[in-house]
Amino acid sequence: MSESPAQGETVVMDQSSDNLPSAVGRYQIRRLLGEGSMGKVYLAFDPMIERQVALKVIHPHLLGTEQGKEILERFRSEAKAAGRLSHPNIVGVYEYGEDPSGHFIAMEYVEGRSLKESLAEGRRFALEEIVRLMGQLLDGLDYAHRNGVVHRDIKPANIMMLADDTIKITDFGIAHLDDSQLTRTGVMMGSPAYMAPEQCLGHRVDGRADIFSSAVVLYELLTGERPFSGQQSTTIVQRILSTEPDPPSRLNPLLPETLDRVVLKALAKQPAERYPDASSFCEALEQAVAKSERRSLVRGWKLFATLLVLLALGGVGYLYVCCREQLFAQSGIGVGIVEVRSEPAEALVLLDGSRFLGVTPAKLTLPVGNHRLIVKKYGYRPLEVVVDVQSEDTVPVEVVLMEND
Repeated sequence: MSESPAQGETVVMDQSSDNLPSAVGRYQIRRLLGEGSMGKVYLAFDPMIERQVALKVIHPHLLGTEQGKEILERFRSEAKAAGRLSHPNIVGVYEYGEDPSGHFIAMEYVEGRSLKESLAEGRRFALEEIVRLMGQLLDGLDYAHRNGVVHRDIKPANIMMLADDTIKITDFGIAHLDDSQLTRTGVMMGSPAYMAPEQCLGHRVDGRADIFSSAVVLYELLTGERPFSGQQSTTIVQRILSTEPDPPSRLNPLLPETLDRVVLKALAKQPAERYPDASSFCEALEQAVAKSERRSLVRGWKLFATLLVLLALGGVGYLYVCCREQLFAQSGIGVGIVEVRSEPAEALVLLDGSRFLGVTPAKLTLPVGNHRLIVKKYGYRPLEVVVDVQSEDTVPVEVVLMEND
C-alpha cells in the first residue's frame, strides 16, 4: 500500500519556520503541504529556474530500519516511473536527489485539491462532467501504459483537480515499471477498496489493473458509493474477489442503463474480460453516454408527438396529468397523497426500490394500500419507509438521511 503523501491527500498547514528545514538540496522550503508515514511534501522554491515545486522528502529515520532499503528503492522507483512521463494529466517529476538533509523528489506543484476532498465536501458531478474527468484520467493512464508504467494505486486521493477541473494523476509510489524487478509476486500492494482482483492476490499486474481501479472511481462518481465496501480490508478484498456489484443505474435511476454494461465490463474479475486498454474504456464510456443522449432525444420527440395527438383529441393527456385522482376514482381505485420531505432536500424517491417517483420535496399520488418507498441521495445512505395510503388522505413523510461513512 502506498504510504507516501500525495499532494492534497493529508494536508497539514504549518507556517512555523521553527518546524521546517530552511532548504533541502538547492530547494528553499516555504511550507508543509502534507505528511505521511514515509515522508513529507513541502512547497519549495527552486532559485535556479525561479519556480515553485512540490518537494517530497523521505523521513531520514526510516533509512536506518530493516525496511529502509526497500522504502528507498520504492522512492527511487516513483521518481523513475513519473520521471519518464510527460503528459498534461500527470504530475511532472523534475528531479530525484540525495542530500545530507534527506532523499527527495522535486515535482510539479499543483494548485488544487484531490478528488477525494471534493467528494468528502459534498461536491457532486453531472454526467457530462464525469465523462470529461474520466476522459482525462484514462488519457493519462493510456499514455503511462504505453510508456511501460502501471500506476497501481488509482483512487480519488491520487487524482488532483485544478480550478478549471483539469485533473492530474499523482503519487506513483508503487508504480510498476516494465523493466523493474522491484515488484514481487505474492505481495499485495495498493488501496484495498480500489484494487483489482489480481492485485489483491499479489499477482503480477498490467494496465488492466488500472482500468479496474478507474472503474471503481467512475462507479463512485456515478452513484456516490463504492462497488465494494466494508469496515475491514479483508471484507473489502473478499467482496472484490467474489461478489458482483449492482449496476450503477440500480443505485442511481437517473443514469442511463447503457452505462451499466461499460462499468461492469471494466470491473470484470478476470483481466481478459475487461477493456484491453484505457483508450478502449474511454471510447466505450463516451459512446454509451452519446447513445443514451440519442435515445433521450428520440424519446423526447416521441413524447412531443404524443402530446400533440392528445391535444388534438381534446386534451386527454392534460386531463390525465391534472385530474388523475378523478380518473382513479372513476375506475374504482382509491387514491391518497403522500408528501415526502427530506433533510437534505433534492433526494430521489423510488417506489419498491426501482420506480422513480420524484425528487424531494415531493407530492405523490398513490393508490390505496401499503407502499415501500426508498429515499436516497448521492453521498448518503438510502432510507426505506413503508407508508399506508388511505383514500383521500394526505400522509406526511419526513426523513433525515445520514452521510456515507
